Amino acid sequence: MSENSTVEKTIRVLEQSKSPAAQAVLMHALTVNDPQIRDMAARALVRSGSALGKTEVIRHIDVLSPDVVEELSEDEKAMSFPLRQCMEHGDHESSRKALETIESAHLYGEIPFLVKLIATASGERADQCEQVLLALIDKLYEQRSKQKASEPTSINQHCEELLQLFGLELSQFEKLKRPRALIESVLILSDPEDGVARQLIRESSTDCQGMVWDILLESRHDGVLMFLIKSLNIKYVHPRILEIVARRRDIEFQLALVRSIPERLSVNQERNFCQLQGLPWLFPGERLWQSIPDQWQGRVIRLVDALAFRHDQRVGFYESALEHAGVHGKVAAAQHRTMIRPQLFEQFVLEALESEDPAIEGWAVSELRNTELPDKYRFLVNRLDSGCPEVQRQAREALGRFDVPTAILFCETARPSVGPKLAELLLKINPDASQDLARELANPVRTRRLRAAKAAAFMGMEGNVTEALLEMLFDSDSIVRRAVAEILGSVPTPAVVGALETLLEDSSPRVREAAEASLQQILATDEGQAASEAAKAQAKLEMANQPEGDLL
Repeated sequence: MSENSTVEKTIRVLEQSKSPAAQAVLMHALTVNDPQIRDMAARALVRSGSALGKTEVIRHIDVLSPDVVEELSEDEKAMSFPLRQCMEHGDHESSRKALETIESAHLYGEIPFLVKLIATASGERADQCEQVLLALIDKLYEQRSKQKASEPTSINQHCEELLQLFGLELSQFEKLKRPRALIESVLILSDPEDGVARQLIRESSTDCQGMVWDILLESRHDGVLMFLIKSLNIKYVHPRILEIVARRRDIEFQLALVRSIPERLSVNQERNFCQLQGLPWLFPGERLWQSIPDQWQGRVIRLVDALAFRHDQRVGFYESALEHAGVHGKVAAAQHRTMIRPQLFEQFVLEALESEDPAIEGWAVSELRNTELPDKYRFLVNRLDSGCPEVQRQAREALGRFDVPTAILFCETARPSVGPKLAELLLKINPDASQDLARELANPVRTRRLRAAKAAAFMGMEGNVTEALLEMLFDSDSIVRRAVAEILGSVPTPAVVGALETLLEDSSPRVREAAEASLQQILATDEGQAASEAAKAQAKLEMANQPEGDLL
């Protein structure tokens, strides 16, 4: 049999014994150096039902494991009597250990007794009781925050019962020695529309209300901060609440407020926020964006939109975000790009393109399409080779819409020098762009055929779609034939020379003029001379190969 098994068996025997000596041995076991023996002895003493034994467990609470301390809450009623005896009749050390036990084991059932002690005690003893009360309230708040308020759990039940208790105590505010802890507990555990909270804010005495306002202004407990922020979501908010929101400038309140801003504000929130001309900590600048985590910066922009800022003030925030914020702030601010000078917006985008943060660079890539930067497509193409997958994705997404129709539209407004770069870009994004352009040249709508032909010339892609252009020389519309004849002057091939020579007999004088001018342009180059000779040789060959009947 192992040593531990022997000890466990011994402790079980001592637990079942009614002998005072057995109890004394178990109580002594609480002082040994072995933590396992101490824990087993403590569990045995609690199960034994002995008030004296439980008192000893309380006196040695600081040497027991967290697991044993937590188990005390499972037998809270059995621990209540020895705890109260220690606090009411024990010495200073026993009282202190009892308070430590209540706090460590989260014995919420002892809160009413703590409230009673706070009302009668004074000095250090009252301070200790108050500290334990607030520690328990803090733990309750933490546990309740993980649950839905509507769920019928023991935690929610504790909270409801305590709120009623605190409300009853505070109804005699003038008689209380230390009401502040009770008021703060109400604000931590309740919502603005709870009955006890409404009574404190709307119906309590002037002195009581004054303490409520002080706590809402000064406390940095998350529960109090959330009470203040949730008050902005009720229809008829107390004017002092708005005043306090407009005065607080601590970072805890700033982060709590920003964190709570939803994607879409409620009607009540919109009504209440628009009564605020601003907040004392909310100013555009690099410092603001450094103080707010990146994932919440978009909520700052939504907060700015909700407050009663002037137009120029809002623009200042948007510009500040585009310059200094992280990607979430920039995304939110960019939704207001129409309020920002285009040149300034383009400057912010160019600066972000050089960012070492891939997320910010990716944002800049996604915004290039919303600018008039002459080299925006060049920037996008360069990002296709980025080492960052997010930047590549944004570039592909932006360029995915750059097809032949888009290129044709862009050619009509771009500078002539952009043409060859545009062709390079188009072919890199879409290797089948030449075929797509050829199909557009055969479009049944004359206007679209002409626009496609001019775009091909603008981009220097005549050589890529020569066959389609030659087909257009036989178009029934003389305007189309003339335009294509002019374009083909830069394509010195035998087929083009032969086709232009055919047009010298076209029925339209202007087509004949265009054909002659293009032929002269071609023949002015050595390449063109060679193409002309090749065209003549091809014509003679075709004549020689014709049957004699055809010649007649």
